[in-house]
Amino acid sequence: MKTLLKKFIALIIGLLLSFILIETLFIIAPLFFRQTEIQPDSSSYRILCVGDSSTYGLGASNRDKYSYPAQLNSILSKANQNKIQVFNKGLPGINSSQTLKILKENIKNIAPDLILVCTGINDPWNYENSNIFKFYKSTSIFHKIRLQFKFYISKLKTVRFIKLLTINLKKNKNFKEAIPDFNNQTINKNHKLLPNNKETSRALYETLKFNFLKMKQLAIKNNCKIYFLEYHAPGWSNPEKIIHKLYKQLSLDVIKVKDIFQNLDNTNSPIRSKDNWHPNNRGYLILAKIICNNLIKKIEINIPAYKINIKNR
Repeated sequence: MKTLLKKFIALIIGLLLSFILIETLFIIAPLFFRQTEIQPDSSSYRILCVGDSSTYGLGASNRDKYSYPAQLNSILSKANQNKIQVFNKGLPGINSSQTLKILKENIKNIAPDLILVCTGINDPWNYENSNIFKFYKSTSIFHKIRLQFKFYISKLKTVRFIKLLTINLKKNKNFKEAIPDFNNQTINKNHKLLPNNKETSRALYETLKFNFLKMKQLAIKNNCKIYFLEYHAPGWSNPEKIIHKLYKQLSLDVIKVKDIFQNLDNTNSPIRSKDNWHPNNRGYLILAKIICNNLIKKIEINIPAYKINIKNR
């Protein structure tokens, strides 16, 4: 009996040490094998765009050509003799906590002069790697332990790799983050996890506030400017209302988008893709032009001015 117990303990210790070794390898590997879609040029003016599907370019016929970062790069490159580089690090479906993580992973390597952020609209339904578990106050000590355990386990790179591998094999996707589907099953699962709606709303507010402030602090620490984009359309459970409210409360530098897109929608202007939410090629071009109009004389490069025609075409 004692021999079996010793073998069992040895097995547990061996598995634990193996897990620690694998986790350590995942942590240090990016230091030696860091890649970006385009290599940063220290002589260029570098813009880092982070966020969800609106940054990624979902809805465009070709995101590499027609996402707002791609079209912004084209506009600014034509207006400046010096090289401009715009890095698109958006991913569909991610929440603000995942966006913060992506910003942390890329800011040193890219060393941007400017950061553009559009994130938070997925936070009410996507709890993957979310800081919301930090701020949700449970009445039960066991529930609190469960949430904290889930939060720290989900942060482990080994666990994230397994999730990512599973999703890629199942859906044949090549995203860099494990993103759950937006459906009733995901929403019901999250509701069971955080059943107090009032407390969930408060935790959501604190999560967005925490993430936005961390992004701003990162920009200041790395000596670059940061602007937060308003959302171009309402999201599920209207998180954009909290997001835009926080922009004002935290005195963040904001690029005004909401009113222009709302006016364009009211005139039935063809700016939306087939899903009726994401912009199409023209919608992303308008978004890029709005960004330009908001950045004139605020950054150290030439910015063209545009008149946005709010009429049906």
